[in-house]
Amino acid sequence: MSKDRARRVTPESRLERTTGESPVEILESDGYFTYVSSSETESQPPNIPATPPNSNNNNSMQLITQELKESNKKMDTMITMSEKMITMTNKLFYIQIGMLSLLVVTLPTAAFYMKK
Repeated sequence: MSKDRARRVTPESRLERTTGESPVEILESDGYFTYVSSSETESQPPNIPATPPNSNNNNSMQLITQELKESNKKMDTMITMSEKMITMTNKLFYIQIGMLSLLVVTLPTAAFYMKK
């Protein structure tokens, strides 16, 4: 097993597996890594992005934090809307119970007075 190594699963590697372009024997997968055995994967260099340390990292971090803040706002509004819907459902349920109890009381009373 010295030739086997862990490789991160990417959409490209999934495409290779499904289309059969690259013969890869899958040994094990744990969600994050797929352990494969192949001579082709041994010859491929690692895919490391070549970015200078301070070029765009700060910009991308700002974009990521901005997107996270926006998604947090969306999630907060979704949660509040969900809570409002639950409250309205509970209110409607109690209104239905009240109307049903009113119906149960009024029908026999109306039937009683109609007999006379």
